[in-house]
Amino acid sequence: MRDIVLTLLILGILPVAVVRPWIGILVWVWFGLMNPHTLAWGFARDLPWGQLIAVFTLLGVLVNRERKSIPRNLQVFLLAALWLVFLASTTFAIVPDRAWDQLTKVSKILLFVFLSMIYFQDRRRLRYMLLVIAFSIGFYGIKGGIFSLGTGGIFKVYGPGSGFFSSNNSIGLALNTILPILFYLGREETNRLLRLTLKISFWLCAVAVVFTYSRGAFLGLLIVMAVLYLRGPRAFAALAGCAILYVVAVPYLPDRLTSRMASIETHQDASAQHRLIAWEVAWKVAKERPLLGAGFWGLANRMTYAQYGYAQSTSAHSIYFDVLADHGFTGFVIYVWLFGSTLWVLFRLRRRAGRSPTQAWVVNWSLMLEASLIAYLTNGAFQSAAYADLPFQLMACAVMLRVIAAREQAQVAPAATSDRPVDRPVPRAPLVRPVGRPALSPAAPASRLGPTRRGVR
Repeated sequence: MRDIVLTLLILGILPVAVVRPWIGILVWVWFGLMNPHTLAWGFARDLPWGQLIAVFTLLGVLVNRERKSIPRNLQVFLLAALWLVFLASTTFAIVPDRAWDQLTKVSKILLFVFLSMIYFQDRRRLRYMLLVIAFSIGFYGIKGGIFSLGTGGIFKVYGPGSGFFSSNNSIGLALNTILPILFYLGREETNRLLRLTLKISFWLCAVAVVFTYSRGAFLGLLIVMAVLYLRGPRAFAALAGCAILYVVAVPYLPDRLTSRMASIETHQDASAQHRLIAWEVAWKVAKERPLLGAGFWGLANRMTYAQYGYAQSTSAHSIYFDVLADHGFTGFVIYVWLFGSTLWVLFRLRRRAGRSPTQAWVVNWSLMLEASLIAYLTNGAFQSAAYADLPFQLMACAVMLRVIAAREQAQVAPAATSDRPVDRPVPRAPLVRPVGRPALSPAAPASRLGPTRRGVR
């Protein structure tokens, strides 16, 4: 039944993607983040849905004239430069077959990120994009939160069956990243049902993060909650609520979870040791190949680890060491510059929009995207998800928000000028020298002299 529903849904959307390419882009984002085909059990699970969606959407881009020029700003140029570095590092990769396969996947992601920046320069469409991002990943948070509450949290929460966010660690990272979107869109949503859905989804996703049993995700959740609640006027109430929740909930948590979180204080377990080894090997690879690194999969293979005396290979468990080992210091600098400059743009955007009473929504959305990127960049220090769709789509949303805010501000300025009444120029009054008291002239009538010390004349 699931296979039939998914097949009919996709086949019905494909013609729409030709007429409305922006809808095809939304479907691509939904499919890339949620991987709904992994929920099917039959023939639909292995069909090339992603390729079909991409082909029909690109066909719509070619035949449809409704498009805008891509924004010309630093983030767009840095993303293009990063793509070129990926291509160059793959050309000289030490595992060429797997590197070219990964480059193909990443190139598809970046292509649709560029298309998003062309077709979503509109507030309504950008809101749709944010909702699709939030609920595509939030689906697993909602399902995992309900499941954890119903079973007492004795099982781990996992993501889709395949993709970047399939493991418990990576789905924890993704859920932390979309929590600010659920939070801010839920605060300003006017539709009562959707507002309630967003708020309930926020808390269920937060519960799901805890029961991923991922220490990195748990630390990321604390950072997200601090960013969301400790910058507002209700910071003290939020702290008090957390303290009460801690006292009430901890005795009922599974021992497996409490012991797992208590191990954050030490790095003596096997998982932490593997991370330290991976970071050491990543640093050595970057020093030996500083310009372009070892290419995709240059770190997570036995040949690389054996070169430095280790028998077991593992991924870097860090977006930063992943990029550093795979693409050298060149790719690392561009990657950090890309997301650092995006955060700076969002900071300046909300500062500028804060002076305009008509752009309060820009301030909220800037805070939302800023919190999401902070969640990804901090939690990503302990997870391998450097090439996922999610961070690049959020970067694109920040670029589109800047374009939309600038366009609205430009439209408001002429309107404010045209609302002023246009009258004839008022003649300038003659300059009169101010005096403190009029002088009495000999010709002044006696009645204007007023009372004197001797009485009234």
